[in-house]
Amino acid sequence: MFEIIANKNKLHVIRREPVASGSVNIHQARFQFSEDWDGLEKTAVFRAGDEIISLRPDSSGACVIPWEVTARGGWRLEAGCYGTRDGETVLTTTWADLGMVLEGVPIQADSLPPTSSPAYGIGHGLKIVDGNLTADTVDDFSGDNTLPMTAAGIQAILGRIEDQLRAV
Repeated sequence: MFEIIANKNKLHVIRREPVASGSVNIHQARFQFSEDWDGLEKTAVFRAGDEIISLRPDSSGACVIPWEVTARGGWRLEAGCYGTRDGETVLTTTWADLGMVLEGVPIQADSLPPTSSPAYGIGHGLKIVDGNLTADTVDDFSGDNTLPMTAAGIQAILGRIEDQLRAV
């Protein structure tokens, strides 16, 4: 909850909280008014960007910050007040900066629940064994030459090449 003190025509923000766009009826402000405000009907005004909404705080000075001013992220959220007596404006405040409306997580109706495993394709010669990705291998180049060769197979070929080189 935001705690705001109205000292005559100046607002002082004494407690803040982060505001995320998309939140509705969750952020509140409580105004405390100096004696200059006694006998006045008080109206709180909130703005962010070009959106301005006015409402009357309850008897404790509290009100919910209107969702319309927190609907879009990236704007500075500000508060102000004015007081009237017999329908005439008597006292107004300057704007108080409540902070940036942060970009909230978008709500998407077509969102899917998380899956237990990532979505990926297992290609030719690959398999998952006990949760580990492994590859099929061969010991020689006969047959499927797209699979990797084992170290033993390579050593056998190199040994034959070494024998042939010695014979030359």
